[in-house]
Amino acid sequence: MAPKPLTLDGSTLEGGGQLLRLAVSLSALTYFPIHITSIRANRAPRRASQPAGGLKAAHLAAVEWLARASKADTTGMEKGSQKLEFRPLQGGKFVRETKKKNDVT
Repeated sequence: MAPKPLTLDGSTLEGGGQLLRLAVSLSALTYFPIHITSIRANRAPRRASQPAGGLKAAHLAAVEWLARASKADTTGMEKGSQKLEFRPLQGGKFVRETKKKNDVT
C-alpha cells in the first residue's frame, strides 16, 4: 500500500517556485508522494491580464522531466495550476543529457 501523500503549502516562506522544485526532486529520489497546494501563491502577476502564481513553463518542464524519470503519476501538471500531486513509482539513477560541455548533470 502506497503512503498517503505529504501535503505542502506552496505559499510557505517566499512562496515562489523553490519549494516546488525541492519537494518534487526529493519526492522523486525518496519515492514518497507529495501534494502541493497554493503553488507560487505569493507571486504577483507580471501583467494584470495574467493570473497570479501557479505553475510557469520552467517549473512545469522540471516537473515533467522528473515525472518521466521516476515514472510518476501526476495530477494538476498544467501551466497555471496551483495544485500538484506527484506520486513517483520508480526511482533510480537520474541522468539528464546536456547541450554544452560546461553543463552540469
